Amino acid sequence: QIGVVMVLSGLGMVVFEGPGYPRGWTVYKGLFITGFFATAVAFWAQNRFQSLISAGDTAIIFASEPVFAAMFGYLFLGERLAAGQGLGALLILTAMLVAQLPPAGRRHGRKDHIT
Repeated sequence: QIGVVMVLSGLGMVVFEGPGYPRGWTVYKGLFITGFFATAVAFWAQNRFQSLISAGDTAIIFASEPVFAAMFGYLFLGERLAAGQGLGALLILTAMLVAQLPPAGRRHGRKDHIT
């Protein structure tokens, strides 16, 4: 999948932008970080550990990806969030916490019965 995307993206670049090579190490550093950590390591970790947790927990982890991307952008690249982006991250984190709460009928040992 990754190889197909790479080839098709490269063809699209040549067709729409013309051939060219980026100048400066910033672009190559970004390509390495994206290619190695955000793609190869992430796919390995997903395949290795996804079978060990529930589907609900997996969905929560995937929902948190934008928050972690913003956090690592801040820590490693010095990126800053605008107020709306910070609010969005807060809403995502709040939704993750709410999703972990047990259903209302099960908080006090009650079971939901269908009659």
